[in-house]
Formats: sequence, C-alpha cells, structure tokens
Amino acid sequence: MKLVKIIPLRLAQMRMIQKIAQEQVRFADLKRRPSLRLSVAIGLVCLSYLTCWPVIGLLGAIAVRLDQPTIFSIGSPTAYVFSHFLMLAGMLVAGSEGADYLRTFGRWLVRVLVLRFIIPSRRCSIRHSN
Repeated sequence: MKLVKIIPLRLAQMRMIQKIAQEQVRFADLKRRPSLRLSVAIGLVCLSYLTCWPVIGLLGAIAVRLDQPTIFSIGSPTAYVFSHFLMLAGMLVAGSEGADYLRTFGRWLVRVLVLRFIIPSRRCSIRHSN
C-alpha cells in the first residue's frame, strides 16, 4: 500500500483524531470578528513572514550582483532574527486569546480534513455542522 494512503488511515485510528472528528466545534469563536489585539497579533505574525524571505532573497541577489558575499552572510541572519522578533511580538500580543483562537481553528481544521479526506462518506455532516 502506498505511503500516501497509509498515513491518513493511521491518523484516523488515533484516539485524539477520532475525538476531534466526533465533537462539535464551537464556530461562534471563529465567526466573530477578532479583537483589535488579536488583529494586531495576526498582522505582526504575517509581517514576519512577509519580511524575512523576500529580504533574504533580495540580499542574495544584491550580494551576487555586487560580488560581495558578506552582504548575504551578515544580512540574512539579521533579517531572520528580525523576523523571529516580529513573530514573538505577535505571539506575545495575542496572549491566551490567540492560543484559544488557534486551538479552536486547529480542531475545526482537523475535523474538516478527517471528514473530507479520510472518511469521505460523512461529507454531508461537515456542511450541516457549520
């Protein structure tokens, strides 16, 4: 049997996955508009992703163009550390509200993926539970 088919079947046998697939996730937490604090936190985390890799690519291109590898070797770790600080700031601002939101979203996502891809016969129950 192919690995692509074995992994989902093994995941479906886990007690935690079965429990999440059977429980009704509270969608009110996901549907309500996030607070300003949570919006700022999500913005900081997104900004950390948007700044890091394009800056590293740009530094690599500049280093190749100017034939100065030190630009890349010093600038890319600096950009990476800055990106981590932005993400940590976002996590700090989010606090327990962000953790609760992420936990609810994760449970909803696992439930949808399990019911849609591992147990396709129960697809209609996803639509009715939203």
